Amino acid sequence: MILAQFVVATRWETPYDLTRNTISDLGIVRCTTVEEAFGPVEVCSPWHAGMNLSFVVIGSLLALGAVLAAGTVVRASGSRVAGVAMALLFVAGVSSAAVGFVPLDVDGDLHALVATPLFVTQPIALVLLGAIALRRSRVRLGSVLLGCGLVAAFGGIAFVTTLATGDVGGLYERVALWPCNVGVAALGWDVLRTRRHPVWETEA
Repeated sequence: MILAQFVVATRWETPYDLTRNTISDLGIVRCTTVEEAFGPVEVCSPWHAGMNLSFVVIGSLLALGAVLAAGTVVRASGSRVAGVAMALLFVAGVSSAAVGFVPLDVDGDLHALVATPLFVTQPIALVLLGAIALRRSRVRLGSVLLGCGLVAAFGGIAFVTTLATGDVGGLYERVALWPCNVGVAALGWDVLRTRRHPVWETEA
């Protein structure tokens, strides 16, 4: 997802600013002016189809991965909280995929509606899974998950604040989402690496 953003941004005819432009700007279908909280922004994303496709693909993979890994994580941890966390990751995946079907300039209100769960569910899921991992003495994994979740939560709160204050929010949006990509990747890698053993098994 992060790589797709950089690739699509390079095709912009107007300068793309990571601190000023939102991620959703990359998926806008038409060359137009978007009224952001801090003022109008000229937007023209020739490779918008690639960005929207990446939303759908990455979101679908996240949702599928959450379903496939849920049984292992829940059984090994013996925690209902782990099941809740995996369900939240599934919702996050569906939210991300839905964003790709509703570009910002096609229906701004619906775009915001389907995107909101992504900012809420991912940080909570990572914090919950990180806490469970730490309790099971999975220190490295737990620290990564918890750290990514907390940073993402801060970014999400800051991003929402910019919508109310009119400040530039592109940077905060990335702080809210990019750490989640790292956390989910770490979780997925750990599940694959330890697939023959309980994921949350106490380490010696």
